[in-house]
Amino acid sequence: MYPSTLVVIILVSSFLVVETDAISFGDLKRKIDQGVGFANELLGESGEIPRGTGGCVVKWNIQGTLRGLKWKWVCTCRDTCTGIVEVQTKYSRDGSLEHCLTHLFQRLGKEL
Repeated sequence: MYPSTLVVIILVSSFLVVETDAISFGDLKRKIDQGVGFANELLGESGEIPRGTGGCVVKWNIQGTLRGLKWKWVCTCRDTCTGIVEVQTKYSRDGSLEHCLTHLFQRLGKEL
């Protein structure tokens, strides 16, 4: 099963617990946020990559988000020694991480 399919299933299941009475926009937004939070608990990920010999580490974190009606992945990469941060948003989870790390290391190459 593709991660995006799982996300859709999770979001739809969050709507199933909505009462049959009229629902306000605020209630609907809270239900969607609950579904997104649940999806991120299952599919979100973080890690670190050692950089150089000085104890520097690149930390990364991937979280899913709804942008309009489309699911996107947001990856944040941060170098612990320089404090440089890069954020990339893509439709693909792996693409988000790949682009984030690539751009971060390109920026580090220019700065160092």
